[in-house]
Amino acid sequence: MAAEALGVDPGDSFAEGLKKAFPSVDFLREVEALAGTIGPKEAKGPIRFHARDGSWTCDVWAAEVGGERLVLFRRHGPSLPPEVSERLERLATLGMLSAGVAHDFNNVLTAILGWAQIALRDPSAKETVENALKIIETNARRAKVVIRDLVESSRPDEGPQLPVNLAGAVDDVLRLLSSWIRTQALTVEREYEKVADISLDRGRLHQVLLNVVLNAIQAMPSGGTLRVGTRAEGGGGAELWVSDTGSGMDAATLARAFDPFFTTKKGGDIGGTGLGLTLCRRFVEQMGGSIRARSEPGRGTEFSISLPARKVEGVATSTTQAGPPPALGCSVLVVDDEPDIREMLTLALRLRGAEVAAVPDAPSARSLLASRPFDLVLLDYTLPGSRGDQVLRDLAAAREGVKFLYISGRTGVDVPLGGAGEALGWIHKPFDLEQVYRAIERVIRG
Repeated sequence: MAAEALGVDPGDSFAEGLKKAFPSVDFLREVEALAGTIGPKEAKGPIRFHARDGSWTCDVWAAEVGGERLVLFRRHGPSLPPEVSERLERLATLGMLSAGVAHDFNNVLTAILGWAQIALRDPSAKETVENALKIIETNARRAKVVIRDLVESSRPDEGPQLPVNLAGAVDDVLRLLSSWIRTQALTVEREYEKVADISLDRGRLHQVLLNVVLNAIQAMPSGGTLRVGTRAEGGGGAELWVSDTGSGMDAATLARAFDPFFTTKKGGDIGGTGLGLTLCRRFVEQMGGSIRARSEPGRGTEFSISLPARKVEGVATSTTQAGPPPALGCSVLVVDDEPDIREMLTLALRLRGAEVAAVPDAPSARSLLASRPFDLVLLDYTLPGSRGDQVLRDLAAAREGVKFLYISGRTGVDVPLGGAGEALGWIHKPFDLEQVYRAIERVIRG
């Protein structure tokens, strides 16, 4: 894929391929020089290199992320295959988000580590320990949300059609970009009208909003006002809008805003493939909607996304049960290579009345299943050296009639579920214990 994207012979070494693609400069020397000038959490570039025939160009950035120096290559031109374009745009967006996400995680981990140490130093101080545990739980949930949003910003596959709260979706994106917003001293104004939830692919909507809000932020490098909102539309549909107080676009630029590979980014900006808005339009149209831009020089830009009402049959609704929860009353085998997760799930399931065994790998699970029956297997999809669906088939052969649920941090939307020899669902890491209990109850009680 890399060779195809750079337009070189796949048989070449990486260095040879780059030299063939860019013979007019000492490519590697230029890249090394660029990387050598960056400091902590800093990014520089792009340096632009041109193909021999002028059919496309490649931009190069260097960035420091988590103590490591990364070099990013972005090639763009009309001959780039659509799937490569989409993948490169996602990678570019992740690169832009990395510094802000690292900042958020450092804050979360600092709070978790500090309060854990306070609780451990004086475990007899009941009030202090309870307060520490509450703060640790709160910050762990913060980290869970950041991970969820980051995954949805980057996943390539289509997800399920589920009811989405549009204002909540916008707020998720603003939270993910909060570091950028603070750095540029932007004012955020929200104008949310009450609109109905709309059934769509939440991850795709997240990617669209991320691109549009990032464009607005980048249009105001010296500060300004970022406005976001929702409006009701006829027939139960809704409109999302994002506006900035940046320099705006003239009519000629506005007319090309959604064209592939068209960008107004300057040389020092991160971003600028010219693919972001093209992909936005494609994703919005896949959701049955439309996206428009309005702008005038000196008066900023507004993007509006219209989404029609769409209902999806079979969406489960949650119910609240009074009184203490019933015992699970089943036998569960936990298969996960992380010892802390195995121990936690073992204790948590026993507290809810389940009989539990836990093993770290597939051979141990197969041996145990061959020797005794279980109602359910909680199977980590990403065990080292194997894939969850392959492990499941092997374990199912060892014990007929056992049911399976995957537990994993991946999205899982590309993995078939519910059929013969397949798991019945996913429990996505990081999870709340209540999620685990509900998923097991659904499977065991049908």
